[in-house]
Amino acid sequence: QQEDLLLSGTVTVEDGAYTELLDLQTAVETYLQSGGGVSLIEQRSSLLSRIHFDVAVASQQPVVMNNNLGQLAFDINVRLVGDYYRPSVTGQVRIEEDGTLHLQENNYAIQNGTVSFVNETRIQPEVNITAGTQVRGRSVTVNVTTDAAGNLTTNLTSDNPSDTQADIMALLLTGKTAQEW
Repeated sequence: QQEDLLLSGTVTVEDGAYTELLDLQTAVETYLQSGGGVSLIEQRSSLLSRIHFDVAVASQQPVVMNNNLGQLAFDINVRLVGDYYRPSVTGQVRIEEDGTLHLQENNYAIQNGTVSFVNETRIQPEVNITAGTQVRGRSVTVNVTTDAAGNLTTNLTSDNPSDTQADIMALLLTGKTAQEW
């Protein structure tokens, strides 16, 4: 039996920015058409099978995204764990308040946001993001969360108590409530 190899250490991101334009529609279509999985065709290497990770990755300053989807800043504090063929990530990425997302002609102000990684055996993010926007004089808040199983939940609220989830969704997507259709 050969001894396992440990790749460990600390990576400090001193400065980072992502400014490339993103086409979400094309990215989602490509992902869905691919079946959403990864297949390993090569035979596993006995050397690579022995490599295990324990690498801390943290940002010294926020990493910035500034492109067509918005202006966001991220604080990163994660750890690469697992092995060469089954890597995982633990820790958290925090989205700083006051960032902005641009979706469907609406600008969303980030109120809080975290992406947590707690599963050491697979990359399984737990998302909790709250953002607000103004649509036709209404204040709308969107909260997106995932649970430990990866199930996505979206909760929509507005300052108009008579708005239903369907009304708010229609308002965000079309500018009209469901009742106005």
